[in-house]
Amino acid sequence: MFTKSHLDNLLNTPGSLLTWYTPEGRLDFTGPNIYRWLAKTTNFLISEFGESPQALLILDLPPSWRTLYWLTSAGLAELAVTTDRSLVDEADLVVTTDASFASALAEEQPGLPVLLQDLGPLSLRWMGPTVPGALDAIGEISAQPDTLVYPASGEATDLVESDFIFPEDVQAAIITKAEPDYATRIWHAWSVGKRALWADTSLDIEAILKQETL
Repeated sequence: MFTKSHLDNLLNTPGSLLTWYTPEGRLDFTGPNIYRWLAKTTNFLISEFGESPQALLILDLPPSWRTLYWLTSAGLAELAVTTDRSLVDEADLVVTTDASFASALAEEQPGLPVLLQDLGPLSLRWMGPTVPGALDAIGEISAQPDTLVYPASGEATDLVESDFIFPEDVQAAIITKAEPDYATRIWHAWSVGKRALWADTSLDIEAILKQETL
């Protein structure tokens, strides 16, 4: 669970709170970095659906830091979240990295808002093929204020059940993409002001841990 109080605490934690390793490289996010992305995404969702929307978001993305931010912000904005494409008839918004899926939705569900999310670590816009009727997720989020401008009274909850509790005697949560409860693990780390180190399973985890001096 992740709430607005946790979000506010990120502003007071200037050190690294999320380090993300992929075959493309390493990204590091401080507390204020994370706050800014979450605030922007939450602002977008609440501006679209109101402060108590109970809308349904289909999050059609693989594990990534961008997916984590969408999931967290959807909870803060009180949206329900699913990864199930079969619920598209009930959906109020779809965020996807699949241009073919977005194109099909534009044809079959012309009134359904669809955002195309580029997952490049440093992408500033959608780099895939243009899909008429779909919007660029990065562009939509980037246009929002850097600080939260809505009450955001919801709670972010994971898509999978987890009993993970952050160990008090360690410096960081070590997470790989193989763990379906990655969001819960990261939220627990943030809630106690600790880092989350998230690495692709194809990488040398032992070497990364030595590099990070944990």
